[in-house]
Amino acid sequence: MCAMWAMDSEYANSNGWEDGGLPIPHTFSFRNLETDKVITFIGEDLRSLAGFPLPTTDTFIAYYLPAEVGAMLALGWTPPQRMWDLYVFFRQATNVEPREYCGRYGLLQAADYFCGGPSPLYGALDTSEFKADSRDLAMRGEPYVPEEWEILRRYCEADVDTTARIARVVMARSDFNLDLCLHWGRYLAALAYEERIGIPMDEEKARDLKRFAPEIRLHCIRGFEREFGFGIFDEGGKHRRSGLIDFLNRNSIPWEATETGAPRTDERYMSQLCRGHPILEPYVNVRELADKYKMLSGLAIGPDGRNRCSMFPFSTKTGRNAPSTKKFLFAMSKAFRRLVKPPLGYGFVQIDWAAEELAIAAVLSGDADLLDAYLGGDPYIGFAIRAGAAPVGATKESHREIRDRYKTVMLAVGYGQTEHGLATTLGIHRIEARDLLLKHRAAFPRFWRWVIEVVSTAAWERRVQTRLGWTLNLGNTDLFNGKIIKDRTLVNFPIQGTGGDLLRLASIMAMDAGLDVGAPVHDALLLCAPSCEIEDQARELEQVMVRASMEVLGGVPLRSETSITVFPDRYDPEKGADLWESTLRLLKEVKGAS
Repeated sequence: MCAMWAMDSEYANSNGWEDGGLPIPHTFSFRNLETDKVITFIGEDLRSLAGFPLPTTDTFIAYYLPAEVGAMLALGWTPPQRMWDLYVFFRQATNVEPREYCGRYGLLQAADYFCGGPSPLYGALDTSEFKADSRDLAMRGEPYVPEEWEILRRYCEADVDTTARIARVVMARSDFNLDLCLHWGRYLAALAYEERIGIPMDEEKARDLKRFAPEIRLHCIRGFEREFGFGIFDEGGKHRRSGLIDFLNRNSIPWEATETGAPRTDERYMSQLCRGHPILEPYVNVRELADKYKMLSGLAIGPDGRNRCSMFPFSTKTGRNAPSTKKFLFAMSKAFRRLVKPPLGYGFVQIDWAAEELAIAAVLSGDADLLDAYLGGDPYIGFAIRAGAAPVGATKESHREIRDRYKTVMLAVGYGQTEHGLATTLGIHRIEARDLLLKHRAAFPRFWRWVIEVVSTAAWERRVQTRLGWTLNLGNTDLFNGKIIKDRTLVNFPIQGTGGDLLRLASIMAMDAGLDVGAPVHDALLLCAPSCEIEDQARELEQVMVRASMEVLGGVPLRSETSITVFPDRYDPEKGADLWESTLRLLKEVKGAS
């Protein structure tokens, strides 16, 4: 009979206290859920192990599995196949709309949620304070004196006991599904492999931009104030609420306030204001630029020059990853993706699923016309032709503006956007936006019947679920703390959630195939491999992504778009060239002045 074990590890970081490094494990603890037997390895005893120390046919439970698998990989172990993660179950259990749980997602919070408290092994000390101090000690790294080793042992064993306590409660719940949890565990193992590989960058330029980004940001803000004199930013580049209010009132621009009394500055609202008050455009532009440089200053760079950070899996309602926009390169402006540069002897590949959300919507809704539009090659120009906005035979090149407009409509429909939102996005009158949505209804009526079915079924079953089991539960009432569940949330969930299913399955398949995937990005996978293997790995990854899509979408293969970059070239996305060039000029200026 196979045993079930809780496990936990402690490790230092090869990059010190900075993000981007790799784990240096020094403590690993296991607790058998049936016998309560505890096995702990520390220091040289841990590093001297020839491989994984327990039967790999057993089942292993962790809290945030990528950390434990990352430690295994650093030790040279082959991770067991049967692993699952309490962090993911905590995310799933609290995935309720309207949101009910608003706490954090650490081990102690999970213990409070499921068990009413953590392990007594933490002792009489303040548990959160003990964990924080012990974590700092673990991250400091060796050498340790005997008393410190004892603290680390106690810390790791208390964490693994807490993990075991939560696991026992979770496995007794009616919503626990072991097969589903094991599937999610396989994805988190794949993430650990991906995070270990990371994204190769032009290290010198990446470190320069990270270092000088605050000065570049300040340079842009000061230039804006010198040219326009709005008085919104102070000399240190700080955004002044009073300065913005004075400017708006001085120019008779009506404005809405947030709950704090500050003017609204969200993108959609400012876009609306700019159409009626063009004088605002320079401010909106410089604020957007300043935000981009602010994010760049937090870029995670490992000691090997690679970008790696936590993907924070299952962090959205739809089960998508949510990596930090201040650490993950591909969560920043596309202009800065030009920092990607494979090292000598290597290549870099990005493979994106083309029009993924549209294909998913076609399959889930059973709309044959929408699926034909996808399979026909260019669904956006196809929609424009169906709507009479472009002639038969039109292409992306011959009718680019029309295609872009109809692409926006198709994507907006998938997100459940209303005529008001579409009008704002396209900068058109609401009546024109309504007409575009009516054209979509006429072209794809089965899809719109499915929209109604999704909402009505969700209202009856009190949940929406993807094909591979990720679930959004609905609260006991549609009105909760003044929040109303919006239909577009219910419609968007199965489309985006299925996209998450696809990416997880493709990552698992890529791991099993031994491909050198370095990171997932929404609807794409990034790969870094030796130049002599790059084309073969790219073709194999394309096939993996096709197989994953066919498995999830009932035999429908998603198309993909592939770009390959080989040393000495750098990755060159379509967008952001002007910002990249201006950023390099500013970098040269501020470096020269420092």
